[in-house]
Order: sequence, then C-alpha cells, then structure tokens
Amino acid sequence: MWDKEPGIYMRSRGSLEDMWKHFRKFTKVQDETGKWFYFRFWEARPLYDYLRRVRDFAERFLVNRIRFGEVQILLISNESTKLISAASSLPSNILAPTFILGEADKRVFRDWAFENRAYAILEKLKRTFPLTATSKSDDAYLSIIQKSLHRMREYGFTQKLQQERLATWEIFYGVEFEKSDVSLLDICRKTDVSSGDKFVLFSKRISEIYP
Repeated sequence: MWDKEPGIYMRSRGSLEDMWKHFRKFTKVQDETGKWFYFRFWEARPLYDYLRRVRDFAERFLVNRIRFGEVQILLISNESTKLISAASSLPSNILAPTFILGEADKRVFRDWAFENRAYAILEKLKRTFPLTATSKSDDAYLSIIQKSLHRMREYGFTQKLQQERLATWEIFYGVEFEKSDVSLLDICRKTDVSSGDKFVLFSKRISEIYP
C-alpha cells in the first residue's frame, strides 16, 4: 500500500479531536499578501520537500497550544522514509503564531506543481505511446518533460494543454526542438500575441515541418 503514497502517519498523546483542531487550519492558508492557497500537507512527497528545503517548517507546522506534547509524523514514499517530531506545545496563555506562506514555501509549491504535472504527462504518454520500447528510463523522460515545461513557460505558453502538447513534441522531436527551426523560434519569442494565438502559429508550423 505504501508504494501508492496514500498519506502520512501521525502519532501523538493528544486526542483525535485535539489533532483535528490543530491540523484542520492548514488545509487552506494565506501568504503575506492575503492570497489563499490549498495546502496538501497530507501528501508525503511535497511535505518531505518542505521539510528538506524550508528550515523552520517543522516548527511552524507542529507548534500548538493544545498541550498534546510531542507530535511525530512518519513520511513514507517511493524515494525515502522520514520521521519528524517536535516538542511543540506552547503555554496556554500564549497564542500560536499564524501560519503564513513565505516565499520559500511558495517556491516549493511551484516546483511541486511542475513536478506533478510532468509526472502526469509522462504517465499519459506511457498509456498512449510505446515509450517502454526505447532505451530511456522514466527518470530520463521526466527530466526532459520538466525542462520543457520550464522553458515553454518562459516563452509564454502558460496553459496546461499547451504545455502538455509541447512536452510531447519535445519527447518525439528532440530536446529544444524549437531551436532547430528559425520560424518556430521566432514564434516562441513573439511578445505581441496571446498565448493561445502563439500556440496556433506554433502548431501550424509543426504540421508544416512534420506533415
């Protein structure tokens, strides 16, 4: 079951109600500007990234004033197993600080969203095309797709379906395939058209090169 990454395992001397009161406030959090984000803290892989990349995240996430003492969280994923804990109770007369998403937190958000999208594209490609017949590993394909997503976003291709199609072309036509054709590269560099119009032009040129 754990290879499916179903969630995280939490252990504490507090009651289920205590734990529910503490963690429910993290399902939707705000950044410094007041913008709201859904925070999927129960997923092992993104939570592991937070703990690895944001130094004070564990303390901010586990601090409480409900006096249920030490909280332990066991993260199990395909890549690793990690146990985190914090003796995090505050005196009853001190309010726990509000959890605010900082820039470091949001950077993990963005990177995880891209990784998740790249993985979804790879799984779709594997169901549609015989990628297993090639010599490349899943990790190699995933790296190609991730680089394509980042590069195409910089060109202004912001829509999910556009990025999915572009990453697919990258797999079949080669890494940075747009640089092999002057017209394709010129289309990518256009700044006076919308993302949708740019993609129409790009698709038309692709059909001319690869009829």
